[in-house]
This record gives sequence, structure tokens and C-alpha cells, in this order.
Amino acid sequence: MRLHVPDLHHTIARKLVEIVGMVRDLDLKKPPSIAESVDWARALLLLGAQDIDATTFRETLSIIVKHRTDLDIVAERVGVKLGRPPGVAAPGRA
Repeated sequence: MRLHVPDLHHTIARKLVEIVGMVRDLDLKKPPSIAESVDWARALLLLGAQDIDATTFRETLSIIVKHRTDLDIVAERVGVKLGRPPGVAAPGRA
């Protein structure tokens, strides 16, 4: 990751790789590719993200996950691990 997005802080890069690994472990129609992971890293850099918390994850999830059904699965399983903010439902849930 640092090769493709050298300005990304190392702690964010490490967490991004960890999260992408969790996402790839799920049974998805299309797991995130390396290119999508790099796109996510670049987006986080442009947004000035200091961390990948539940809110940042939710707001940028569609960069690495493309199918609607996959979005729901990832938001529920990985979003919970990141600690969704109180009172915020998973995307697509009311």
C-alpha cells in the first residue's frame, strides 16, 4: 500500500490492509481488488482521514465494495467490529 500511496500515514495504511483482509474473508460476490484498495487509500488521504473509524468506514465503503448485497454484508459484519456510532443503523437499514 505504501508503494502506491506513499503519503498515507502508516497506521492508516496498516488498518486499511487489516480491514480489506476482513472484507475479503467474507463470502461476497466481488471481494475488493488491490486497485480498489489503492483507490480507498487515495480517497482517505484526500479526505484527510486521521483514522478509519466506523463513520469513515461507512462513508467510504462503496469505494471497496461494489454490489448492494455485499455492502449490507460488509457494513453489518465489519462495521460492527469497528464500532458503529450509537444510534446509527447499518447502511440500507432503517
